[in-house]
Amino acid sequence: MHLETRTLAPLLAALCLGGCYSPVRLDSHYTTPPPPHDNTVYVGTARPVRQQPLIKCMVYLESVQDQRTDKSSMGNIAGREIDADDMVQWLDSGLDTLSASGFRIDKATATDDQVVVDVALLKAYMISMGLSKSANMVVRITYKRPDGSTLATQVYRGVDTSVDWTAGEGEMNTAFQRATKQMLDQVDTDLDGYCKSSSRVTFLEEHESARLGLEKGARKR
Repeated sequence: MHLETRTLAPLLAALCLGGCYSPVRLDSHYTTPPPPHDNTVYVGTARPVRQQPLIKCMVYLESVQDQRTDKSSMGNIAGREIDADDMVQWLDSGLDTLSASGFRIDKATATDDQVVVDVALLKAYMISMGLSKSANMVVRITYKRPDGSTLATQVYRGVDTSVDWTAGEGEMNTAFQRATKQMLDQVDTDLDGYCKSSSRVTFLEEHESARLGLEKGARKR
């Protein structure tokens, strides 16, 4: 039986009420997205042992600010508006994950052995494009020496474009997680370089080398 478009449209609209166009909410804190599927075949119960990362340098997170011109709009996914309570919390928790790469993040007080960073969120939005969605994160970071002099100012963009399966909250959050992760990976690389340009990093490297030497010496006894 053939249904005319003018008959089918009101039916679809009625089915969508309360579901298709209700807002979706971004999580308050960033969570690192799972890595791509691991196809490695392990023998028996053997699994790779994750080593504790060496301390690259101390990082003082001086400020994280939301400088978007419109803080109330995060775009939409297939017509569903995206709500987010506090993007500063999301970004702040994302920066915390840099500790996994060996950066010791401090938010309390600045000391002479730290690289100082100021972070500004410039854009955070999602757009729908046919059957696809695109999550976008843009931040500006100013890197400074402990004395307050500027090392550099960089702008970073993270983008995740993927198929829009159900316009659901879960896939929307995953897309923003991937976009944020892509941006954080760029920050990780640059921060490593700026740490090495700080005069106090040599002290940290020597301290870490001495610690490892003492541990090796203790194991030999």
